Amino acid sequence: MKKNNIILDADGVLLDTLPYFLRWLFLNVPNFDIKKLLNKKIIYLLEEFGNNYEAFSSIPPMKHSIEMVEYLSDKYDIDVITSYGGSELNNKGREDNIKKYFGKYINDIIILPFDYSKKSLYADYPHETIVVDDDIRNCQEAQSLSLKTLWFQYYAIFSPLIHHRTRSKTDKQILQITSLKEIQKYL
Repeated sequence: MKKNNIILDADGVLLDTLPYFLRWLFLNVPNFDIKKLLNKKIIYLLEEFGNNYEAFSSIPPMKHSIEMVEYLSDKYDIDVITSYGGSELNNKGREDNIKKYFGKYINDIIILPFDYSKKSLYADYPHETIVVDDDIRNCQEAQSLSLKTLWFQYYAIFSPLIHHRTRSKTDKQILQITSLKEIQKYL
C-alpha cells in the first residue's frame, strides 16, 4: 500500500536553528559589512549565516523531532524542503546535518535558495499531502493548493521578525502547533 506524503521544513521545524543563529550573530558582529546591513537589514544577516558551513553542519534537532519523524515514517513518505540556501558547500553541510539525524526516515531533501517560494514543488504532491512549516507564507502556498497545513510556531514570538509575514484572516484552515508532538492529533 502506498503511503501518503508529508513535507517538513528544516530550520525551525526539524532543526533548532534560532539559538545557533543568535550565537553566530553575537560572535560575528565585528565582521559585518555595515553598508549591507543597513541596506538589507535582517536579510543580510540571514544570508551571511546561510553561507556559514560550520553553523549549518552542526545545528541540533528540535525537541522531539527525531522521535516524531520516526513515528511519521511508519505512515508517511517524508520529504524535507527547506529554503535557506547558501553556497553549494554550505548546502552540502545542511544536507549532511539533516541526514545525520533524520536520514533513515526521509526520502528526499530539497534545499532551495533563501526565501524561495516552495509552491511549485508543493504542486507536484497529491492533495492528501501534509505540510509542516514555520513560515506562514509557505503554509499559505500549501493551503492554496488544498494541502493540509500545520504552521509550526515553536518560536512564535520571533516569527514576524524572521519571516516578515503574519497570519491573515483567510488562513483559518492553517492549523497552528507549538510542539511537534501536536502533529499526532491532526493526522
